[in-house]
Amino acid sequence: MKTLIIYTSKTGTTEKCAKKLAENLKSETQLMSLKNAAKEDIKGYDAVIIGSYIHASHVPGKLKRFIKKHPELLQKKLGLFLCMADVEEKFDEYLTLNFPGEFLNHCSVKGYFGGEFNFEKMNLVTRKIIQKMAEGKEMPSLKEENIVKFAKEFEEE
Repeated sequence: MKTLIIYTSKTGTTEKCAKKLAENLKSETQLMSLKNAAKEDIKGYDAVIIGSYIHASHVPGKLKRFIKKHPELLQKKLGLFLCMADVEEKFDEYLTLNFPGEFLNHCSVKGYFGGEFNFEKMNLVTRKIIQKMAEGKEMPSLKEENIVKFAKEFEEE
């Protein structure tokens, strides 16, 4: 099986997770940023996994447009993962809010990979707001066990 992992990453977390996921898949896998995937012919892939970050409850509009522009995704084995510093309980809500039902129903595996704050990649205002909001709270972290589980389930489907 030839798999394409398409990701969109604002501060590097989703890219980091996409790389970890690729390491855990046994199939022939190619990583590609969403920016480059817009030019890629996905017909040559048996499976596509899409990964995104969540910002203010939403995935980037460019990802929504990509999915809408590529109905052939529904002819592939699909997987979807989200990276977010928010609590896992919001995962299903964010899926429903951001993706068409037909797309979600076609995904064989959906995963929550956690999140992290990459302060060095944030602008000053964002960094200060996040630091202030995070005072005294546990910092979010990546859920590497979820990445491993996702890879296993995706290959078993």
